[in-house]
Amino acid sequence: MNPYMVTFLHHSGVLVETENHQLFFDVYFDDNFTMDDLESLIVEDKQAVFFVSHGHKDHYAPQIFAFSKFQNKKAPVYVISTDVEPIVPDTVYEILWVKPNQTYKMEHGDTLIRTFDSTDAGVAFLIEVDGVSIFHSGDLNWWHWKSATNEMQSQEENDFKQIMGQVVKAPIDLAFVPVDPRLEEAACFAMAYFAEHSDAKTLVPIHFGEAFETLKMRIDESTLKDDLRLIIPSHNIERFI
Repeated sequence: MNPYMVTFLHHSGVLVETENHQLFFDVYFDDNFTMDDLESLIVEDKQAVFFVSHGHKDHYAPQIFAFSKFQNKKAPVYVISTDVEPIVPDTVYEILWVKPNQTYKMEHGDTLIRTFDSTDAGVAFLIEVDGVSIFHSGDLNWWHWKSATNEMQSQEENDFKQIMGQVVKAPIDLAFVPVDPRLEEAACFAMAYFAEHSDAKTLVPIHFGEAFETLKMRIDESTLKDDLRLIIPSHNIERFI
């Protein structure tokens, strides 16, 4: 039996369910994923933990705090990058504010959290919980923009590889890494690098908005097309493990 289940929510938002936890990463809301959608996924006999990698509006929605009222015995816990400046309601049970390149242990259980720097904002997360190791990249990506100078592209590559070189040393069961179609031919650079250097058991692309068809096309054009570890979302709110 698989020790976890994964639901791709929207964009970079995912839900990982382990034996005792529901881990929500980078949830935000629009017409494609609503508060009602999130409420329907919450299981009250598991501990919900919301991770926010950074404050960009496509990774963080302050409405996630409203869900503290839906769990009486196990109120949600929040793990939030310090670059986020939310208005926190009194009903919030626990917030752990995190910075890059730190290790934290959650007070409510045996959840271990490592943070890494980003090539954009905030942090990337490596979580160990219920015997499962999960990596969520946030906006840690190989940002190879065509409009950038050669020097800028080289710097972005070096920054990404330096940080990700630390991540891939860890044993990882499940990894969420950006494949951003806006980067065109460079969309898969980050995931391809991660796949080549990491022994992660399952790979899931994130940060592609509604461009499901373009995502599939870019992956088919890359070295990732034959990687059996890769699971490609085909629609929002899709459970595939």
